[in-house]
Amino acid sequence: MDLKASRLVGVSVNWNRAEDTIACVQSLKAQSLPLNKIVVVENGSDEEPSFISRNPFDDIEVLETGKNLGFGAGANAGMKRALAMGADYVLLINNDTIADVKMLETLLEESQKEGFAISAPLIYYHDNPNEVWSAGGHICQVFGLPLNAHHRKNPPSVNTQRSFLTGCCLLFSKFAIEKLGFFVEDYFMYYEDLDYMARARQAGIKIGLVPSAKLWHKEAQSSGGYLNPKERYWSARSLMKYSKRATKWWNAIPLWAHRAISAFLWTMGLVLKGKPEALKAYWQGIRHGLKARQNRDQ
Repeated sequence: MDLKASRLVGVSVNWNRAEDTIACVQSLKAQSLPLNKIVVVENGSDEEPSFISRNPFDDIEVLETGKNLGFGAGANAGMKRALAMGADYVLLINNDTIADVKMLETLLEESQKEGFAISAPLIYYHDNPNEVWSAGGHICQVFGLPLNAHHRKNPPSVNTQRSFLTGCCLLFSKFAIEKLGFFVEDYFMYYEDLDYMARARQAGIKIGLVPSAKLWHKEAQSSGGYLNPKERYWSARSLMKYSKRATKWWNAIPLWAHRAISAFLWTMGLVLKGKPEALKAYWQGIRHGLKARQNRDQ
């Protein structure tokens, strides 16, 4: 498919932090390969000034959910709208990111060359722009988690097939979405991307990293920052929910042994860092995730 013939729709989910979303959209509007449309999903922000009141763009679509549905459900709403617009490709991008001006063009061109149905750029820290935040990884079936999930120390310099890419920024082909469906929505925040990648691997969907495409990420902004109580709660809750789904008869013992060791190490780490509220939230998230009912709606 010719790059210029592809219909491209960008989707970003906004919850508070309007200034981040505006900066992200500005970087999307500056792309060397223009998006046909940009959709911002206004996911029930409860702070003013909101994106709705501050929105300086008259050529994007704002899709209001009416309440905070969580990342997965918000992303799904935007992706469904993109498909309804006739998108051949959907760029799902976190609102707390800034894209290099050639990111989309490079990502699409290299993905078509490699046959990637889902792809991602090389993602750097916004505050340390030369330090890699994520280059993807590979899912270990025994533990149900990616090994070296972000490959930060030795990121690939060439296009590389992966079995895990972070949901921070993903280019989906229409084929991939039609084959796999949408994110499982009951995670609310975190691990919906890992769940999706596990399903992609099972379905034989080819996914990969395009390191010549670049993005900069402001880490964990929607949850208040890394090691914030809210971030620890949702991360722990979603990990437990995902772990239950990833458990098979043959990996149950090593998977849950890994989770127990991880919980011990997190507990010790939060104690030593003097973060009692984050520790309390972390264990509350574990309890809620283990008790939660399974819901496979996509």
